[in-house]
Amino acid sequence: MFQCILLAGAMATLQTAQYSGVDLDDLVATPHRSIEVVATSAGRDLVDDPAELSADGSARVDAGGHLSMSVDFEPGTYALSITGRAAEEAAECSLEVGGEPAWIHRPVVLSGEEATHAIAFSVESRGTHNLVLGFDGDALVSDLTVRSFRYTPPRPPMRPELAEARPRIFITEEDIPRLRERVEDPRVQHFYRVPGPRRAEPPAFVGTAEAGQYRGLKHHALAYLLTEDPEHLEGIVAWLDAAADCPGFDNDLQYEFILRGVALTYDWLYHDLPDDTRRRTRDLIVRLSRQVYEGIIREAGDFGGGNFQQNHTWFAALGLMLGSAAVYGEVPEAEEWLGWSLDRAERIFLSFSPDGGFHEGAAYWDFSMPTLYRLVDLYESFTGLPIPAGDDGLHGQAEFRFRHLLPGLEHTAPLEDTQRLWGKPAVRVIAWEAKRYQDPVVMGIADLMWEEPKPWSFKLLWLDETLESVDPRDALPTARYYPDVETVFARTGWDDDDTWLAFVSRPMGGHKYAELCARYRRVSGLGHSHPHQGHFLIHGRGETLVDEPGHTYEKRTRDHNTILVNGEGQFGDGVAWPQPNPGRAHITDFVSEGDVLITVADPSSAYPEELGLARFERTLAMIGRDLVIVHDRLAADPAASFSWLLHHYGEISAEAAMWSIARGDARLLVRAHKPDTIEAHTTTYRPVYTLQTRHGEHDTTPEGEADINMLSLVTPSQEQATFLVSMQISDADETVPEIAHGSGSNCDVLRTEDVAIAFRRENGEMSFETPWGETLRTDASCVVAHRGEDGRRIVALPAR
Repeated sequence: MFQCILLAGAMATLQTAQYSGVDLDDLVATPHRSIEVVATSAGRDLVDDPAELSADGSARVDAGGHLSMSVDFEPGTYALSITGRAAEEAAECSLEVGGEPAWIHRPVVLSGEEATHAIAFSVESRGTHNLVLGFDGDALVSDLTVRSFRYTPPRPPMRPELAEARPRIFITEEDIPRLRERVEDPRVQHFYRVPGPRRAEPPAFVGTAEAGQYRGLKHHALAYLLTEDPEHLEGIVAWLDAAADCPGFDNDLQYEFILRGVALTYDWLYHDLPDDTRRRTRDLIVRLSRQVYEGIIREAGDFGGGNFQQNHTWFAALGLMLGSAAVYGEVPEAEEWLGWSLDRAERIFLSFSPDGGFHEGAAYWDFSMPTLYRLVDLYESFTGLPIPAGDDGLHGQAEFRFRHLLPGLEHTAPLEDTQRLWGKPAVRVIAWEAKRYQDPVVMGIADLMWEEPKPWSFKLLWLDETLESVDPRDALPTARYYPDVETVFARTGWDDDDTWLAFVSRPMGGHKYAELCARYRRVSGLGHSHPHQGHFLIHGRGETLVDEPGHTYEKRTRDHNTILVNGEGQFGDGVAWPQPNPGRAHITDFVSEGDVLITVADPSSAYPEELGLARFERTLAMIGRDLVIVHDRLAADPAASFSWLLHHYGEISAEAAMWSIARGDARLLVRAHKPDTIEAHTTTYRPVYTLQTRHGEHDTTPEGEADINMLSLVTPSQEQATFLVSMQISDADETVPEIAHGSGSNCDVLRTEDVAIAFRRENGEMSFETPWGETLRTDASCVVAHRGEDGRRIVALPAR
C-alpha cells in the first residue's frame, strides 16, 4: 500500500547513529545499557512469621507497616520492582534507602489486581543499605527485586576541547566578542534587545509553577556576558541562591524548565559566580539531573520512556543533557547521564517524520520544536558528529507551521491539541531553520512573523542577520500535501479574504511513527493526536466557517468534520490520550492547479473492524474561493447508519436540504445533493475541555465560545451511501449562484454557470458537458471544468 512504500523509502535513507550504533531496525535496543538483578526476595522471605503470609505465599502488610531488605550496593542507579496488590482499594508505597526517603516522582499505588510497579533511586556510596518499603494501606506483596541500571557511553560524550571550556553549552568564550558586536547591528536589533537586570524577587517554591519562571534566567545570563553590568549578576545570584533548596517536582516538564535556566546560567557565568553560589547551584543541578535520570529509567509514562515522538521525551532528554553538560567533569555520574541523553536524542532523530510535518498540532509545535532544535545543536556540538537522521524532516518545519495560519496570518487552525484563536509561531524558532539550512524563504517567514524585539537569548543565538529574506507568499505554492503526516493545506491566495482549507487523514503519528509503534509494541506518544481522519476545515471571507473545538480532553470523532458509523467513531474515540492503533488512514490523491484543488482520502481503516465499515472514500474539491464540494462513498457490512458531520460557530437556518451558516460578515451555504433520504439534526453542545489529574485540573475551555454547533446528516441503515455536499462561501449579503445536480454518463455532476464538477461512479469512462458546451469523455475519477476570467480550464484527478 501507499504508506508502506513511503515508510520503506524513508527508512532506506536513514543512517545508523554514529554515537550509539542504533538504527530503525533496532530502535528500542540499548546495547550500552546493562540491567542486572542485584537482589530479590519472595513474599515468604520478607516476613519472619508464617502467619503473615497469604494463601498464595504473599507477604501481608498492614496499613502503616513496612517491608525491608538489606542490599550490598555500588554507587549507581537502581530500581525496586514491587509485585503485589492492595488488600482492599489501594495502597500507596514509600521508600527509604539507608534511612533517607527516596524521591518518587509519580506515586506508586497498588490496586486490587496484582501488578508490578517500580521505584527508581540512586545510591551514592558503596556499602550495605537497608531498603524500607512503606504502605499507607493493607497490601499483599509477592516479590521485591532490585535491579541496577548502568549506561556505559561508547565514547566520551563531550569533545575534550569542549569539556575543558567554559562556557561550553551553545556558546564558547570565543563567541562572546562577536555576540557583543552583533547586538549593535540594526538588523539584529530588529529582532532582539538586551534585557535589563532581573530585579523581580525570586519565587518561593511551593508547587511546580515556579520552575517555569527560571526559564528566563538564561536571558539575563547572556545579557551579563554582553554587557558585563554587575547589576545583571546581582539579580542572577539572588535567583540561583533561592533555587538551591528547591524540592523535586511532580511534573516532569518542570525539570527541563528549571534546568534550561539554571544549567545554562551556571555554565555561561561559571567563572563569575560567587564560590558558594556556584557550589550550591552545582549541587542543585546534580540533584535535579539525578531525578530526571531516575524518572527516565523508570519509564512510567512521564519523562517519555520509549515514546520518541512525544514532547515529554524531548523535554526529559534536553533537561538531562543540559544538566549533565553543565556539571560534566565535576561529578562522575555526568558522563553516564550525558551519554544516555545523547542516546535518547539519536532515537528521536531517527524516528522523526521525514516530510517536514509534525503530528501533535501547531500549539505543540510551538511548545516542542524549540526543544528538538536545542537537542540537534547540542548533539552536534558535544559529539562533533552530524545528527544521524532528521534533516529531511526538519527542513520544512517552518513552512508546515506557516501553512497552519489562517488568512490574515494572525491566527492558527485548531488542528489536534491546538486551542482556537491560537496565534503565530515565535520568530526565534523559524530563525533556527533559516540559519541551519541557509534558506531565504524561511527567513522570509521569520520576517513576516515579526514581533517587537524581545530579550530572548535564542532570538540572538538562532538568528543569521546576514541571510537574504524572500517573501514566502511569492515563493511558496498555495497548496501542499504532506505524505507522512497525511495533511493537505490549500488556499486561493494570501489576501485576508481568500479561502483556506485543511484536510487530514492519517495514521495517528504519521506513517513512519505508526509503523514504529506497531513494530516495537511499546512505543507511543500519540496523546495529542485526535481520532479525526477524513476531517476538514474551511476559512473564508475572514471567518472560519467549518470549524472544530481544538484542544479537548475527551478526544471524540464526533467533534470533527468526518463520518460516524451507527453513531460510533474511530480508534481512540472518547479517550484523553489516544494510543497506537491499527488504523492506516491515508490520502490517496492530490492535485492542485491555480485556485483549484482536488484531493481524495481513504479513512476507512481508522474505524474499528467491529463497526463493519467496508468503504469510506472522501473526495474534497475547492474551486476558487467560493466553492468547496465533498463527495463521500460509503459501504458497510452489515448495513449501518452513516452520519455526515459539520461543525461551526455561526448562526444556522435551514430550508429543505439546504442550510445557511452566518458568522460575522461571511456566510456558508450548505446543500446536500445526495443521498435522497437523510435526517438533518442541528445541535449545540460543549466538548469535554477538562481533565482531572494528580497535578490538578487541566482546563482548555475557550473564552467566549465554549459551545460548538453541529450539523449532522444521517442516513437510514443501509449497505451503501453516497454523500454529495456543496458549500458556497460568500459575503453575508451576497447572492450566490444556484448549484444544479445532474448526471452524466457514469458520473454525478454539480453545475453553476461557470463550473462543472463530475465524480465518476464506477470504474471506466465517464462523460459530461462542460460549461462551454463541449462533451468531455475521460477515465479520470474527478474532473473540474471551470470558465473564468483567465479562460477555460480543466483539472482532472487521474484514475487509479
